[in-house]
Amino acid sequence: MTIPAQRPAPDSEHAARWTLVERAQAGDRDAFGELYAHCADVIFRFVYSHVRSRHLAEDLTHAAFTRGLANITRFAWQGRDIAAWFTTIARNLVLDYYKSGYYRLEVLSGDPSVDCIYEAVDPTVEAERSEAAAILAAALLNLNEAQRRVLRLRFWDDLNIEETATATGMTINAVKASQHRAVRRLALDQSVQALRSPQC
Repeated sequence: MTIPAQRPAPDSEHAARWTLVERAQAGDRDAFGELYAHCADVIFRFVYSHVRSRHLAEDLTHAAFTRGLANITRFAWQGRDIAAWFTTIARNLVLDYYKSGYYRLEVLSGDPSVDCIYEAVDPTVEAERSEAAAILAAALLNLNEAQRRVLRLRFWDDLNIEETATATGMTINAVKASQHRAVRRLALDQSVQALRSPQC
């Protein structure tokens, strides 16, 4: 017996997008173009937040959609918007870039085409930043995975509420609730509170 493929409920907010996915899987390039229009800005902002180079972010965003088009028939409904799938592809491309020789060459050569700014940092200040980052990282481990992901997208990747909902497949209300609980829990964490205390 063949098990029917899962799909969003007809009255869900994802139903229309899933119709586009099915059309794209059938070879409809216009449908894929509509998916691109829906997701491109979210993916670009996600990539740009990690590479800080507009030119590179555009290239990696384009690569993410090229890879997505080549593999669109593999996408299956798992309760999340397709933008979350494209985000995963983009994240892998960013990781591949940083592992590549191209990135190491740019850093070592100081290539002026790279839109990164390197500045000298006082060792004491750098040590304080590292300690604060370690404390915050430890505090984040006390949050659940959904809360950590929402905070990362909202405050590290600089996505707004709607973009975060699209990238995670969560509803806007769920994103707001997850963010509120996460921020409240961090605010009550004693180690994080110590970071805000004035130094003697």
